[in-house]
Amino acid sequence: MTHLAIHNPANDTLITSLPADDAASVAAKAARARAAQPAWAAVPLAQRKACIEKFRAGVVRDLESLAVTMTRETGKPIKMSRNELNGLLGRIDFFLKEADDTLATETVFSDGGMTEQIQHTPLGVVANIQTLWARYEPSVTDVALPMVGEARGKWMYAFRSLIDAGAPYAVSSDWGVSTLNPFPIMETAITRQPPIKSGDHPVFLPEQRMTREECVKGYTTFAAEAAWRSHDTGSLSVGKYADLIVLDRDIFTCNVYDIGDTEVLLTLLGGKEVHRSEKFTGKTHA
Repeated sequence: MTHLAIHNPANDTLITSLPADDAASVAAKAARARAAQPAWAAVPLAQRKACIEKFRAGVVRDLESLAVTMTRETGKPIKMSRNELNGLLGRIDFFLKEADDTLATETVFSDGGMTEQIQHTPLGVVANIQTLWARYEPSVTDVALPMVGEARGKWMYAFRSLIDAGAPYAVSSDWGVSTLNPFPIMETAITRQPPIKSGDHPVFLPEQRMTREECVKGYTTFAAEAAWRSHDTGSLSVGKYADLIVLDRDIFTCNVYDIGDTEVLLTLLGGKEVHRSEKFTGKTHA
């Protein structure tokens, strides 16, 4: 009977040995695999990845032999056995890709931090940041933070670190699953809290707050640059389209917790009026 030995790559001790071709032992194999999980999880990710890579190479090398064995033990057609083994390889490849991404992330955040990575590795990209998520809500506290862990949790929605490192950015919504309204999004970027009307919430990573000016730039001049349109829009400048809005308050001076309630009174696109609130009584001239 063929056995699959799983070793701890840190010290080469045997974690478990699983029969690979005995269909009657499936339940026992599953139980032994579950018992081995704590020891396996304690192995550093890079070493687990190396071990899985060796296992994958073995599966590829012996694919036909394993398919024949599976067919003999289970009575399945040889084609089905091959397909199941290829599915296993697909799941292995997914793990290896996730491991690569995680290891790369840990390298960025441990070897000198985010600033060094951005300053010394030009990426030719713009960070499209959706700041409405950067606050204590169930999607963060119950899902995201437990998923990424404490060490990486401090880098969730690290907008201040990105900006201070010199990364180009634009601010946007996550429309489809959140509001399109830019003003609650900007308020959250500045406060890192849900609206004050919904209760007294703690600030989520206050060191990552943005300023009002940074939010406005992220929605105007920087957004135009991200869309390769800074030559004709994004700011009120000679030679550019008269794309502008009139608001019901000064978002640079009002209470920061009132920014989210801002209303647009008038919208001009290319100098033409395309929206007017009933509250706005001013006149426009072509």
